Amino acid sequence: QKTLRKSLEKRGFHIINDSYITTDQNRRANYIDSQISIGGGEYLYFVAYIIDNKRIIVTEAGGKKELMEPYRAKLQKAVKSLKIQ
Repeated sequence: QKTLRKSLEKRGFHIINDSYITTDQNRRANYIDSQISIGGGEYLYFVAYIIDNKRIIVTEAGGKKELMEPYRAKLQKAVKSLKIQ
């Protein structure tokens, strides 16, 4: 988590939230919600990952802040409901 956070910050992202979600399968999904200003526009970037034995499952979404903002809670809910087999 720290490595990902540092990498985003190094690229100019401002970290909004750095936490975890417990999925419906009782797995820990770490996530980082971040924001960056590019060319006068504000953009949001959401990344979540689950470490599952030898696999790392990653989900991400990003886009213009005004388009992404309404979906922030839905993104977390989608990660919470991930089914890993």
